[in-house]
Amino acid sequence: MNQTPTPPGPPRVHRAIVLETEALSPGMMRVTLGGSDLDDYPTTGSPDEYVRLFFADEPTAEPRLPRVVGRGWEYPEGVAPAEMRTYTIRSHAPGRVTIDFVRHSGGLAADWAERVRPGGAVGLSQPFAQFTWGELPPGRLTLVADATALPAVERIVEETSPETELRIFCEVSDERDARLPEAATSRSVDTVWIYRAGNGSHASRVADAFMRAPLATDGSETVWIAGESAMTRRVRTHLRKTLAFPAANTHLVGYWTDNEEAWRDRFDALDAATHARLDTLYAAYAAQPGAAREAVLDEIYAVYEGAGL
Repeated sequence: MNQTPTPPGPPRVHRAIVLETEALSPGMMRVTLGGSDLDDYPTTGSPDEYVRLFFADEPTAEPRLPRVVGRGWEYPEGVAPAEMRTYTIRSHAPGRVTIDFVRHSGGLAADWAERVRPGGAVGLSQPFAQFTWGELPPGRLTLVADATALPAVERIVEETSPETELRIFCEVSDERDARLPEAATSRSVDTVWIYRAGNGSHASRVADAFMRAPLATDGSETVWIAGESAMTRRVRTHLRKTLAFPAANTHLVGYWTDNEEAWRDRFDALDAATHARLDTLYAAYAAQPGAAREAVLDEIYAVYEGAGL
């Protein structure tokens, strides 16, 4: 079942201390955080809630923690901002937060997770909810993911109602990375693992596997998609345009972008009118509740497609 949301105190970036690290598999490293500044750390109750991590310049150094301003943050004048990355909370308990990191070369957060030792510090924003799980309709929940979304998948398995039928499509680089929590053995979970696929080292194949599978379009099935942005957009296009799948039963989030630097260069090169159009759509998306965002996403992705992004 979902955790009960805890009321947050005044928003701040918490100073978290590394309690332990563990290599879970060839592709995943776990870091458990604690310390006195997490004694009042809240949870949204959403199993795919995410946080922003603020890293020190070196794993043994002290992180520079910003002041929270709305849903953003700021540093005092003259203070260099700390490097920041966004991650899913794998598990949350009073005074303890666990985060799983995909192991890969060249990633700031992945490198930190490999190098940091107990006692190291990191900044931890308060969590933000992704999907409103309390409004999950009855029926089947299908999860489409790559390794970056596996921590959220595992928590969803643990925290959604046992009455919810679960189906999972997940691609990982190594067979040893394929794992689900013990809760999966006591409920109905139909899992399709795709090995040596996606995750920046192989061609992604999870969308192909999902798109070949039967899907209920009568409102009795919900699809949650998370992972590389191009993959999530491809699945969403199949749902929205090919199947006319109900928008209210779709939740999509792009966790990362393959070849992000090249994508960013193409994005920055867009003309001023296109940038202005996207800025307007981003603002509209942020202001819309729940399923109403889907129509705005249709427009955003249409702009991307037209621009070759």
